[in-house]
Amino acid sequence: MKEAISVRVIENVIRQSRNLNKQLNQFKTYIGSVQNWDDFKYIFNKLKTHDVDLLRKEFQKFMANNATEIYNANPALMHHFKLINGRSVQGVDDFIRALKNENFFKQLSFIEIW
Repeated sequence: MKEAISVRVIENVIRQSRNLNKQLNQFKTYIGSVQNWDDFKYIFNKLKTHDVDLLRKEFQKFMANNATEIYNANPALMHHFKLINGRSVQGVDDFIRALKNENFFKQLSFIEIW
């Protein structure tokens, strides 16, 4: 029985990893095609989640875990984000630093729930 549980756990981890890779690739494709965050909306189903701040905080974690890849997908777009001192993000290191700010999620206004 213990082996069956282990196999299920491993299969679940693999499935989640594939989903995260798919989500990352999808997000990179989306942001690669826009010039301004105002041209971009990432919409989530209100039947699955109702707390937009919680969703934005989770998305901030997703971005932090994939910061270099996301930044490189569209560096010009990332310049619209601000550091804690109000200065615009100028490079990948700034982007990573910005994502570490616990209030960064408030800048993710492109994430909406419908």
